[in-house]
Amino acid sequence: MTCHFYILPSSSMDKFNVGHSCDDLQDRIPWHLSNHRVFTSKAKDWELVYFEKYSDLKAAYARERQIKSWKSKQRKKEIIKLKNQLSSFRNTDTAGRVGGSPDTYRGQLPHQPQIPMRLFYFCGGI
Repeated sequence: MTCHFYILPSSSMDKFNVGHSCDDLQDRIPWHLSNHRVFTSKAKDWELVYFEKYSDLKAAYARERQIKSWKSKQRKKEIIKLKNQLSSFRNTDTAGRVGGSPDTYRGQLPHQPQIPMRLFYFCGGI
């Protein structure tokens, strides 16, 4: 069973929803946007910007509790930004063309992102 930890921001509320689920994320997001009686029903602009896969519910829930314990919007923004930096790196080959494989790179990254150590630990390294 594949489970996920995810982060959904709402620009209208200037808040983040942090959660976990073993449901398909494509089904989970509409639930957050529907009329139900929880925190996310207060806004209709939640979007999936970050997720991590886990092999079981317990691990996904542990990650959710860890991120919620930060109580920091800035740290959540940092892991989203880091994911975006790594995604753009993985989609560029050694000549700077889009579509390259991360396996193309051996050794030093062409443009090493500055990764705060606390994020390096939480993301499991590069």
